[in-house]
Formats: sequence, structure tokens, C-alpha cells
Amino acid sequence: VMQIEQEKRALKEQQIVSEKEKRGLQQMLELANAEKSRLDEQLSLVEKRRGDLETTHNSTSREQAKLNRRLTMTQQQLADTEQSFNQRVTAQQVRHKQELTREQEKVKRTEKLLKEEHERGNSLLTRVKDLEIQNSSLRSQISEGALKRQSYLDNSYRKSAEIRELRGLVGDSFNSLAKDPAVDSSVLQHEAGKLDRSYRGRASPDRSMSPAG
Repeated sequence: VMQIEQEKRALKEQQIVSEKEKRGLQQMLELANAEKSRLDEQLSLVEKRRGDLETTHNSTSREQAKLNRRLTMTQQQLADTEQSFNQRVTAQQVRHKQELTREQEKVKRTEKLLKEEHERGNSLLTRVKDLEIQNSSLRSQISEGALKRQSYLDNSYRKSAEIRELRGLVGDSFNSLAKDPAVDSSVLQHEAGKLDRSYRGRASPDRSMSPAG
């Protein structure tokens, strides 16, 4: 009987322990269910966040693709603009070089013309000086010739007057002799011819006294 009582007490104790374990397990199950619910809620939140992140990622990917296309287009436009700018700069440099070359050639031609004009001016000045010297010499010669010519004219006028007076006197003498019958008329004519030739020789211009030119 005692053994049975002991077994009953042992079973009762085991039952109490089992109940305790059961209640512990029940509590653990409740805790596990609560944790599972919390984890499920968190998982739902994570899933929702993951969906939001995927949506954001997809939107970001689309925006990035769009930005990449815009970047590619911008880079292409920049490359085209840079190429066009370089071409314009090159063309402008070529044009400026050509203009500079033309200006340099123009300056050289101008300097050459100025040099030629300077030389021509010096030549003209030399020519003018020579002409002034010649003019002064000619003026001196003309002045000297005018004096000689005037002296020659005055001398010729005096000689002509003397010859006319002499011819008048001789003519009167020949007329008187021609009236004298004793004088041979042929001799008178011969002497008259000699006198006439002598008069003409005296009346001819004196070459030594004639003015130059």
C-alpha cells in the first residue's frame, strides 16, 4: 500500500511537473506565437519597404537611364559644339593670318611706294636745284646779252648816222665834180662804186659786237 501511495504521490508530482511544464510550454508557445506575429508584422513591413525600395529603385533606374541618355546627348552636343568651336577658331586663325599677311604685304608695298616717292622727291629736288641754277645762269646770260645787244644797237645807230652824214657829204662832192667838165665821168663812177662798197662794208653789222644768241 505504501508503495502504491508512493507511486501515486510520484505520479501526482509528475503530473504537477507536467502541468508546470505544460503551462511553461504553453507560455513559450504563446511567446513564440507573439514573436511570430511580431516577426510577421516586421516581415510585412520589410516586404512593404522592399516593395517601396524596388519601386524607388526602378524609378531611380529609369531616372538614371534618362539621365544617362541626357548625359550622352549633352556629351555629344558638347563634342559637336567643341568641334564646331575648334573649326571656327581654326578658320578665324587662318583668316586672321591671311589678313595679317595681306596687311604686311600692304605695309611693304606702302613702304616701297614711300621709298620710291622719297627717291623721286629727292630726284625732283635735285632737278629743281639744277633748273634753278640753269635759270640763274640763263638770267645772267640774258641780262649780259641784253646789255651787249643794247650797246650793239647804240653803236650801230651811231655808225649809221655817221655813214648817212658821210654819204651826204660825199654825194654833194660827187655832184659838184660831175658838173665840172674837166673831171672824167668814168673815173667818178669808179670811185663812187668803191665808196659805195666801202659804205656797205661799214654799214654791215660788226660780228664782234653782235650780242650772243
